[in-house]
Order: sequence, then C-alpha cells, then structure tokens
Amino acid sequence: MISVDLAAEFAEDYEGDADGFAWLEAWKTSVRPRLMTAVMNALRADPAFVAVPVSRGKDPDGELEVAVRFAP
Repeated sequence: MISVDLAAEFAEDYEGDADGFAWLEAWKTSVRPRLMTAVMNALRADPAFVAVPVSRGKDPDGELEVAVRFAP
C-alpha cells in the first residue's frame, strides 16, 4: 500500500486560503501526476504483475486506487 498524507505549514502571518490554496493546486497539477506515473511504471516494470487504475466510487482527485494482479 502506498499512502501520501499532505500537510502544509505556514508562517504566523498567513491569512487562510487567500492564495486560493496554491500549494494544493501545485501538488495536484505538478507533483501528483509525476508520482502516479512513477508508481504505475514501477508496478508495470515486472511482466508478472498487471496493474490497472480502478475507480470504486471514490473521489479521483483525492485518491488513486490501483488493482495489482499477479499473473505469471
């Protein structure tokens, strides 16, 4: 299982979400896609395993679920 727990720390003078949650948007548009690509590439590197992203009614922006099947 791979789980990433996001957190952010701000300076004392930070005034809430006035920046439109720019740090979270940067995560979603830049880091998350690269992380998901790396995970899928690693899973698919061994031909004995089949990895397929699945959606089981969960929010795709909040969670990526991957079904991995051993198929020698």
